[in-house]
Amino acid sequence: METGEEKTVWLNLALPRRGPVRPQRLRVESRYPLGLLRAWSLVALEHHCLAWPRPREDAPSPWDGSGGSGGTGRHGSEAFQGLRAYVLGDSLRQVDWKGYARGRGMNTKLFDAEEGERLWLGYDRLEGLPEEQRLALLCHWVLLLSEAGQPFGLRLPAMELAPGSGDEHRLRALDLLALHGNEGGQR
Repeated sequence: METGEEKTVWLNLALPRRGPVRPQRLRVESRYPLGLLRAWSLVALEHHCLAWPRPREDAPSPWDGSGGSGGTGRHGSEAFQGLRAYVLGDSLRQVDWKGYARGRGMNTKLFDAEEGERLWLGYDRLEGLPEEQRLALLCHWVLLLSEAGQPFGLRLPAMELAPGSGDEHRLRALDLLALHGNEGGQR
């Protein structure tokens, strides 16, 4: 690394709670050459981290498909997009029977939405579960649908994210889940 050059570093840390978290002092250390010399410093970062909910997948899907105007769908291509856990009431024609026979659990096949159809993940659809469990399940579905490229919207009690897809949409949805119920709302 050259003098004056900046470098971005991602740290994977277990954070104590969901939402904004101020990191403790970070120890930066260098050992050169062959560990004979060691230099270190404690750095206090003037920054906050945003801890997303830990994904959890042990409950029914919190989603709704509803017709609407606007073009977030894939215009009726009907291409296979991935799998989600089976929910009572799903069509048995859409069940991944081969996966079930291989012991992967009962899953429903996802296909591209028809033109104008929208998929909504809803906090209210997980009624009866504690808040953190609801957010963890929504987090799981945000990640699953994003990975499959399936457009989706997110409905929280005080916030709604319009249907969309892509990395920016996924990050925005995860940030909203992390900030749900915190004073100040958004970063």
